[in-house]
Amino acid sequence: MNDDPRFLTHDPFPYMPDGWEPPARVERARSSMRHVSTLLTEARTLPPLPAEVPERGIGDPSCSTCRGFGWVRTQDAEGVAACRCVVLDPAAGLPPRFRDATFTTFEITRNLAMEPALNATLAVATGTSSFAFLFGPPGLGKTHLLAAAVRARRERRCTAIFAEVTELLAELRAAIRDDDMVDPVGQRIGHYADADTLLALDDLGAHNPSNFSEESLYRILNRRYNSSAPTIISSNAPLELIDPRIRSRFRAGFVLCKGRDLRGEV
Repeated sequence: MNDDPRFLTHDPFPYMPDGWEPPARVERARSSMRHVSTLLTEARTLPPLPAEVPERGIGDPSCSTCRGFGWVRTQDAEGVAACRCVVLDPAAGLPPRFRDATFTTFEITRNLAMEPALNATLAVATGTSSFAFLFGPPGLGKTHLLAAAVRARRERRCTAIFAEVTELLAELRAAIRDDDMVDPVGQRIGHYADADTLLALDDLGAHNPSNFSEESLYRILNRRYNSSAPTIISSNAPLELIDPRIRSRFRAGFVLCKGRDLRGEV
C-alpha cells in the first residue's frame, strides 16, 4: 500500500466535467483519505526518543502497539509515555496466587470478623484514609486485601506497589553492589516512599532483624508517615518485634484481625 500523504490526498476524480457532484460515498471516502493523510504526516514528525530510553520489556509481549517494549512515542516534551498495556495491567507485580484478588472476591461471609480489615483497606484504596495496619494470625486473608487494594488503586489510574518485606529488603541489599548509580539504596527507598504511590507492605516482622533492615524499613515508612502517603501494612509477628517507632506512627491505622485460618479449610 502506498502510504505517501501526497498519494492519499490525490483527487481520484480529476477529470470529471464542471458541475459534476460526486456521490455522498465518494465525499466520505475523500474525507477519510484526508484524515489518514493527517495521521501519517503527524507520525513522521514525532520527536526522537530521549537520550535515556526507559527499561525495555515491561509491556505485554502480545501488545500490538508497543510489542512488549512498554513505551510508545508521544509528541510532548518527554518523547515517550507508558503504553496502554502497562497502564491497564492492575495485577502487575502481584504474587501469582493473588493476581485476581479484588475486594468483591474477598469472601467476607466465610470470616465476618475480618469486616473491619476489609473496610480499613478499602478506605485507603479509595483515598478516604491514609493508613491501615492489619495485625493478626496467618490465614485470615490479609494478603488478599493488600493485593485487592493495589488492584483497586491502579484501576483508578493511580500508582500502587505490592511488596513483601523479605523481598523488598533483598532488593535493597542487592542494590548495595550496584555501581551504575549514585546512592542506589537511597534511590530505591525513594521509590517505595513516593508520596503519590500506595504501598502495600506484606508480612512486616517476617524478616531477620538487623541494623540495615530496621533502618531501611524505618526510612521508608517514616517518610510515608510524614507525607501521609497511602500505606497498608500486614503482619502476623508479635507486636513487640515490630520497631516501636513504626508502631507509634501507624497506631491510628491498627486493625486487629480475627477469625479462623481459611488456608486450613478444604
